[in-house]
Amino acid sequence: MPKIVVVGAGIIGLSQACILQEKFPDAEITIVAGDVSPNITSDIAAGFWHPYLLGDDIPKDTLKRWLGETFDYILRFARSHPTHGAMIISGYEFNRKALEKPEFADFFLQFRELSSKEVLEARGKDAYPVEQAWFYTTVFLETTLHLKYLFNKYLSNGGLLERRWLKSIDELGEKYDLIFNCTGLGANKLVDDFGVFPTRGQIIRVRCPEVKHFFIDEETYCLPNSETTVLGGTAEKNDHDLLIRPATAKWILEENIKKIPALKNAEIVSHKVGLRPTRSAVRLETEYRTIGKKRVPIIHNYGHGGSGVTLFYGCALDGAKLAANVIQKSKI
Repeated sequence: MPKIVVVGAGIIGLSQACILQEKFPDAEITIVAGDVSPNITSDIAAGFWHPYLLGDDIPKDTLKRWLGETFDYILRFARSHPTHGAMIISGYEFNRKALEKPEFADFFLQFRELSSKEVLEARGKDAYPVEQAWFYTTVFLETTLHLKYLFNKYLSNGGLLERRWLKSIDELGEKYDLIFNCTGLGANKLVDDFGVFPTRGQIIRVRCPEVKHFFIDEETYCLPNSETTVLGGTAEKNDHDLLIRPATAKWILEENIKKIPALKNAEIVSHKVGLRPTRSAVRLETEYRTIGKKRVPIIHNYGHGGSGVTLFYGCALDGAKLAANVIQKSKI
C-alpha cells in the first residue's frame, strides 16, 4: 500500500488529494498543511472561471485541456450540487480597444458581442469609455463552500491530516513513497523555486442583492455569488504585503460604483488580501530527490497565478496520471 503525502490544503492540494483517493483507493494519503480553509489564500479567491495572471510558457493544448476539464467539473456541480459552491453566472466584459474573441470563450455556455447601444445601457455613465463589450455565461466556484465539501469527502474516505508548517520538503523524512507539492507561493522556500513570486490582490466583499450580473474590465471587477459580491481588484507583482490598504479599498469601491451605480447602496462585509502564486508556467512535473537515505519522487503542482479555480481539476487529473507512472515504475 503506497503512502502518499500532499503538502498544501488549498483548492489545488485538496482536489489533488481527493482525486488520488479515487484513483488509488488502497493508498494511505496524508495532507500536511500549516493551515486549512477558511484561513487560506484559496478562500480569498474570487472564484470566477476565467484565465488570469497565467504565465506564457504553458503549452497551448495542455492549457486548453486543463481549462475544459475544470469548466466541465464546475458546471456539473452547478447543475446537480449547487450547495457545494458552484454556480452558473452571466455578465459583461468591457474592453477599451476592440479585441479578438478569446479562444477560451468556446467553453462558455453563451457568448456574444454587444452593440454600441447595449454597451451604453450596461455601463455606468461615469465609467471610462470602451470600444467593445461582450456578454457571456460562465461558471463560478465559491471556494470556501467547495473546500468544505472536498475536505469532508477527503476525511470520510479515510484521508489523514497533519497540521504543521514545513520549512523544507526534507522535513517529511523517509516516511512517504510519493510526495505532492501543492504549496503555491510556499514552493519558493520549500523547494527553492525562486521563479514563483506573489502577485498581491486586494478585494472587498459587499452585500448588494441588486447586482445580478458580473462586470469586469481592465481595471476592476464585480462578481456576485450566493451571499456577497466580490469587488476587485489589484495585481501587484512581487508585493508581499497582506495588510489592507485603505486608499486601495477606497479606489476599488469608488471605481466599481462609477461602473455599477447600484453599488452605492452596498453593505461592506469584509476586506481581504491574498497573494497569488505567479510563475512563468504552472509547474506540473515529477522530480526525484534524496531525502535521508531514500530517493523519493516529488510531483509538483503549483504556480497557477490567478487561475487556481480555473485550472485546478484539470491539473489534479494530470497529477494523478504522473502518480500512476511513478507507482508503476517504482512498483510501490
